[in-house]
Amino acid sequence: MKRTYNWFTKDNSGAKNEFAKYGHTCEIPEEMDDVAEYYSPETFWNNLAKKAFQLRTVSDISKSYTHHLRSHGAIMKERKRHLIYHNYIIHPYSYFRVIWEMILSVVIYVQLILVPLHSGFCIIEDGHLMEGSESYLDPSIITLDFFLCTDVVINLFTGYYSEPKKEVILDLKHIFLHYLKSYLIPDVLSSLPTNAAYNSGYDYSLLFLKLLSLLKMLRFITFVKYYTRLINFFHVRYSVSSLLLLLIGVGLYWHSITCYLIFVKLVDEFLETINPNLLPSDQPNLFSQNSYSDIYVSCFYKASMIIYTSWYTQENPGGLVEYCVVTIMWFCSKAIQFFILARTLQIMKGVNSSHQKYVEMERQLKEYMRDKQLPTYMRTRLLTYYDYRFQRNYFRESEILATISGQLRQEIIMHSCRQLVENVAFFKNLPLNLLVRIVSCLRGEMYLMNDVIVRANTPGDCMYFIASGTVAIYSTSGKEICHLEDGSHFGEIALVNKAEARIASVVAIEICEVYRFDVKDFVRAIHPYPDLLDSIEKIASDRMEKTLMLDEHNRREMAMKRVNK
Repeated sequence: MKRTYNWFTKDNSGAKNEFAKYGHTCEIPEEMDDVAEYYSPETFWNNLAKKAFQLRTVSDISKSYTHHLRSHGAIMKERKRHLIYHNYIIHPYSYFRVIWEMILSVVIYVQLILVPLHSGFCIIEDGHLMEGSESYLDPSIITLDFFLCTDVVINLFTGYYSEPKKEVILDLKHIFLHYLKSYLIPDVLSSLPTNAAYNSGYDYSLLFLKLLSLLKMLRFITFVKYYTRLINFFHVRYSVSSLLLLLIGVGLYWHSITCYLIFVKLVDEFLETINPNLLPSDQPNLFSQNSYSDIYVSCFYKASMIIYTSWYTQENPGGLVEYCVVTIMWFCSKAIQFFILARTLQIMKGVNSSHQKYVEMERQLKEYMRDKQLPTYMRTRLLTYYDYRFQRNYFRESEILATISGQLRQEIIMHSCRQLVENVAFFKNLPLNLLVRIVSCLRGEMYLMNDVIVRANTPGDCMYFIASGTVAIYSTSGKEICHLEDGSHFGEIALVNKAEARIASVVAIEICEVYRFDVKDFVRAIHPYPDLLDSIEKIASDRMEKTLMLDEHNRREMAMKRVNK
């Protein structure tokens, strides 16, 4: 099932449709892709299964926000691996995950508002703690609990990106172990349907369930995780997204303190019915004399005093529980205030954020383009280049490499080119010394869509290795021959036969990251290995012969068409 690409391999992954949106008119006949072939023949259920797989497999848009799936070829390879070995697993970079995380972000936000509100209001009747008129919230919270329980199940069948391995893990056993070590326990505790357990009972059972429901606030961790992913997916500016998250967090904290002050007063008044000496005699019964809206407004004011001042209210806390909770809330509020101040300064200044440095560089770039009065299409291409090159995080690679030792620099280069070395057949079975020498001579370059990398009938002084991206090969007569993707190479004819001009043009049909290997470095590195040199010469001569034959055939066809006209 493994697809191999050589000089004349057709892209049988539906490239004709895939690259049409990039402005590339593909002349290569479109063939059935792997997904369509897997779900053939075309029946209703097969088509339904195919649509479901396309929804849960890696999406094309993942190129813009991932570090390892940055080309059409890499995505098609990932889809094939997913299709064959882990068909029923949900890919973390799929459209389904984006849609689901958008829904869950709204669900969790609503839950973080309703749960404290539901926990704060009860009534005391005949000396017993009972549910109040807030019970109308029960169906809504139970529905939200259903979504959260579903989220736990979906997460157990969703792969994750492994930073050490630089790949997405789709094995069910590894997914479970990773989830268990990270978010499984908080997610399960925060998904317990405590409201479904409410009944006509009262006193300590109801009090315990309301305390247990506070575990749902752990879902704020999940909310931040999903929020961050969606921000990266939609490329929202760092400063805007960070300030918005701060405002959401402060608002939820303020609302939670208000509701829990209500809950604390309720507990004190409930304990006072058991032991009248626990509550001062001058304290009014909050729940018997006020409406729910008045209670909320009163506690909202007290929460503001706790958060922003050291003064509570003109009255002292009503009981022992309220004394303890107010003290803890005050200390937590001061800590959160310091965090908000520090975080806001960091966002505004951005001295410790590579992302913020990128934002500043992007702003300077826009000012430069405005000063030079560049046309719109050129501005778009320039911004696209910077976005793809730096992945929205700015760093000075040349300065970093200049400050380290040669050995360490060589190790970093080898690690950076690891994916290239694994994908390129040219590097297979090479001696380690030669491989290190070649890799250290490579120079990274990046080309945008429709950029001409190599032009036919021009002198050649280098060859190229494709790290990521797809290029189209055209003969001198303008006939599209094939596509080359990740791991392929081209231009080696110019290295073994310096007298020959380029026999084909190479055009990038998506953003391409390539490594250039110059003639002088080739001579210095390869010539001491005559067997490897012979192999390269054979590949070059075969490609030259086939290209010239196809070019001649194309010229004859064009001549015949002109004669027939």
